[in-house]
This record gives sequence, C-alpha cells and structure tokens, in this order.
Amino acid sequence: MKCLWCGEEVERAQPILSFLLGANRKCICVNCEQPFLQLKQHPTCLECGRLMTKVEVCPDCQKWHQVKRAVLLKNTALYAYDEAGRKFMELFKFVGDTRVTALVIKELRQELLGYQKKGYVLCPLPSSEASLKKREFETIPTLLKQCQIPAVSLLEHIGSGKKQSEKTRQERLQLKQPFKVKEGVVIPKKVLLVDDVYTTGATIHLAAKALTEMGVEYRMLNFRYIKTF
Repeated sequence: MKCLWCGEEVERAQPILSFLLGANRKCICVNCEQPFLQLKQHPTCLECGRLMTKVEVCPDCQKWHQVKRAVLLKNTALYAYDEAGRKFMELFKFVGDTRVTALVIKELRQELLGYQKKGYVLCPLPSSEASLKKREFETIPTLLKQCQIPAVSLLEHIGSGKKQSEKTRQERLQLKQPFKVKEGVVIPKKVLLVDDVYTTGATIHLAAKALTEMGVEYRMLNFRYIKTF
C-alpha cells in the first residue's frame, strides 16, 4: 500500500493512529506522520491565531476592532495554512479523500476534548448548498464524527452565490449574513464554533452574530474558533 501523502510504500503503520481511524491507520507512512507546522509551538496572534514573529494582535484583527458591533473572538488554530495545509485541504475538501484526516484526528480530538471539559458545546459551521452539491459531504461534521465527540447543529446556511474558496479577499470581507439559527434549537451558554480554515474572519464573525442576535447577551456565549489550518 502506498502512503496517501508521499506516495511511497507503507512499511509499517504510524504509531499515533488509534482505533478511531479504523482502516485509515495504514494509509500514512511513519515519515509523514506529522507534515504540518503546529502553531502552538510558535508565537501567534492573540485573537485570530495566525503565525506571527511575536505574540500580539495582528493588523487584520485590529481592523475588526473598528467594525461596529463586530463580535470579537478568540481563534485557536492547530496548524499553519502553508503548502502542506493547502495540500491537505485540496485532498480532503475538493478531491474528497477523507482518509487524509488520519493526519489531524489525534491533535484535533485532544483540543476538542479540552474545550468540552470546560463546558463548551461544539457547533460545526454548515457548508453552503453549492459546496455540498459539489463535495457531497459536510467536512466539519465528518471530522467531528471521526473524533467521536458529539456536536449540535445550531446554524443553517442560507447564503448563495460563489463559494468562499472562489471569492477574493475583498468579496469575503463584504460577505452578507449567510447563517441563521435553526428554529426550535436551544442555544447553549458556551458555544465552540468549529470550522476548517480562517481567512479574513468574516464567516466566523457572522456565525457568532447570528447566534447573539437571537436575544442572547454576548457575554453569555463563549466563542472559540478552531480551524484545522
């Protein structure tokens, strides 16, 4: 069997892969066990979590401070969105090869369990209808299912037009509200929004806004945003 990541023959299963990954545990070679830059080992922005030369608030997050009624969030990212990160997203989201999640499940599960122990309820951000039609699966629920951690679906995507990956940075910043809270759901006091990639921050801010506009004071909602990259 060839390694999904490098294409070389897999001589032995990588040790980090547990029973959670099932048949996937033999599809990654030992040398490719961890191809990503782990951000927790480096200085990052205090708010969005991007890689920095020193720990401080980045210029982009400082601009969000100037946006009226913007919901300021603490974003935690596991890995940098570098060449390896882009390759992962290409294989997972656009090719549809879910086996590559074997590379991130262990760290993602550990991070999510930490928030769960603090009382956070996990809420995945839903995909647009256009994205679902093309991919035919929800990326974040797929990851959470493999982590074997329960989550609740609080939001539904009502946006239309281009997919996020096809938009320019300016188009993303001008994004109209694409989310609404599902009817009849009970909003927990502590919500952990989970998505894959943080770019401009527009999507996660609008998701948080959709929840807070349901008559709940923002202080009653504790948002954290974990992106895989």
